[in-house]
Amino acid sequence: TYYIPFVITGKRGPCPQGCHPWRGEVVTLSLNVIHGLPALSLSVSSDNVAAEGETLNVDFSVRNLGSAPAYNVKAEVKSDYSSLVSQVNIPGDVDTLEPNDTLEGSVAIFTSSLGEGEYELRLDVSFVDTKGTQYVKQKTFSLSILPSQQASFEQQGDDTYEEGVALLETDDFKGAIMLFSQAKQLYVLSENDDKAAQCEQKIDDAYQQLEMALTPEPVEDNEYYLLLVGLFTGAAAAFLGLTAGMIRRRGSANK
Repeated sequence: TYYIPFVITGKRGPCPQGCHPWRGEVVTLSLNVIHGLPALSLSVSSDNVAAEGETLNVDFSVRNLGSAPAYNVKAEVKSDYSSLVSQVNIPGDVDTLEPNDTLEGSVAIFTSSLGEGEYELRLDVSFVDTKGTQYVKQKTFSLSILPSQQASFEQQGDDTYEEGVALLETDDFKGAIMLFSQAKQLYVLSENDDKAAQCEQKIDDAYQQLEMALTPEPVEDNEYYLLLVGLFTGAAAAFLGLTAGMIRRRGSANK
């Protein structure tokens, strides 16, 4: 605001040029000079969905709708999640936004730092005007993090493996082999080599048990068979001995 003093002078009286000099009061006028101001609008993408473990890129746009440049333009992500890891990407040579200019950028969200769930974050864009006054433009945005595909494969593998164990315990060897094979493939997709190797061992065990179940047990290895043979042989020997004794007694009696 500027203040300008005015002094009005002249002559007064009935004379054509005035008869007496006249000097009035000092009049002060105020003059307000309005400088142009920057006015930024901020928009953020709304379809922000990614699987856990992926990097989610959230696009944003800043436009200067004001009548003066915006200087020292910077963007930053704010949140209540201390584990959040993010990175703001804007053109490195852009620091000033002239009127009607637009700045395009993105925020890289590392979803593994948050985990599965729904989240709400805030993007702050700060800038200063020609007089050095600082402003901050804020925009809240949401994002969804889905279960990771690898985690999903591993969970499916765990479920299939447990079903295979249950079939193996009921001597359904063929069904168990099929389920262990499926579980192995799921673990391979989830990049879990240890569990895939465990499935391979279960498959070998099931094949061995299946082979044993289909192979007749050798006679010489059957303890029950040997016991029965022994009992039968003993009984036969006793019967023959008893019969021979009776024949001798009859022979003696006839004499």
